[in-house]
Amino acid sequence: MAHIVSLLVDALEDVLIEACQTDVDESDDSYAKVVRAGRLQDDPTTNVVSVLIHPNDPEDPEGWKHQVITENPTAMQNPWGEAAFRVPLGMYEIGGGEHWWRRFVIELQMFWMNKALTRSEALSLSHLVLGRAEEAIKEGIDTFGACQDDWGERPWGVFVKSSRCVERGGPDTDWIWNGRIWVQFGTEKP
Repeated sequence: MAHIVSLLVDALEDVLIEACQTDVDESDDSYAKVVRAGRLQDDPTTNVVSVLIHPNDPEDPEGWKHQVITENPTAMQNPWGEAAFRVPLGMYEIGGGEHWWRRFVIELQMFWMNKALTRSEALSLSHLVLGRAEEAIKEGIDTFGACQDDWGERPWGVFVKSSRCVERGGPDTDWIWNGRIWVQFGTEKP
């Protein structure tokens, strides 16, 4: 048996492997040597770029937990300022159906040691990794849409809710950057 969270972790791993490894030449400094679910248990300085997938947020599990949709999802703000975007669903359905937010964090660890990069090159490469991962999630809707667990729960949408990419260490050429992407899937359950 498989739960929707496990299926979505596997699907996230598939789209991020394709975007951050398969589609990137290994000689490219932004190539991710590690893309996987769970915490990194290797030496981060030798992996250079690591992309890690976590259900919820290991740094804030109560703040980014899965939950039944209780707000009105039919009136989500349109980012282009036009009329509100409409999603045709309700929180609970007659007969027991419900809609959930399934939440994940994509952690990006970038240790640019031994690359002899300037500060601006490290900044540029770090944001390239971030952008590549964000785009993979957005473009992965077909992969995610194929997921359905043994209880019939399946996703109807994926949203990058927020992201950040910050410099953590440095001078002279030992630049360290960390990124995080907060992702939520809207799912429906019969």
